[in-house]
Amino acid sequence: MSIGTRQFAARALVACAVALTVVACASSEQQEKAAKAESAATSLQATRTQISNVNTALDKAVATLTDLTQKPQADLSPQFAAYKAAVADLEAQAKTLGETAQAMRARGEEYFKGWEQDLGGINNPDLRQISADRRAKLSASYQKVTDGYSKAKAAFDPLLTELTDVQKVLGLDLTDNGLKMASKTAAEAKGNAETVKKELNGVSDELDKLAKVLSGAAESGNK
Repeated sequence: MSIGTRQFAARALVACAVALTVVACASSEQQEKAAKAESAATSLQATRTQISNVNTALDKAVATLTDLTQKPQADLSPQFAAYKAAVADLEAQAKTLGETAQAMRARGEEYFKGWEQDLGGINNPDLRQISADRRAKLSASYQKVTDGYSKAKAAFDPLLTELTDVQKVLGLDLTDNGLKMASKTAAEAKGNAETVKKELNGVSDELDKLAKVLSGAAESGNK
């Protein structure tokens, strides 16, 4: 092989290496974007699952309190123990939901921040506007979910306080007199629980809609 041929071959190899690097970087970038979309969609589903867990725990807490106050047995201890366990589970599920919702917000913010940064790299003004409009729409939907959760939490917190207050009262006075004091709060708690569940179910519906859209975005990113 002549010197000229070797130089040409070397330059060709360098060019190929550069091209492969560019393609690899582009592919890596697309994979990263798709991963962020998938992460956001997954966090939405995790939040929805946890909302369902909270609703189940809430039903159990109200049911055990209703059973204790309306159908008291001769020995109140087993019923009271069941109520305490239900309240403890509700507190644990609510804490997990709060952590899951916080993670959902963080991943959503990361996803939309990356989208905003990428808009600057789109040269075609029409395509850039279309992408910006889509981002704004999705971001608004995401905000609707977080606002809905905040509203549900605002209704849930005083309810949990009611339930724990009843637990404290009965812990001090587990008698017919104690049950009479707790019966009014128990009745109110049942109605308040329905309000909380309604708010949480509304958030779940929005999560379903948004998760489908984000999953579609993730699939597009993988193409």
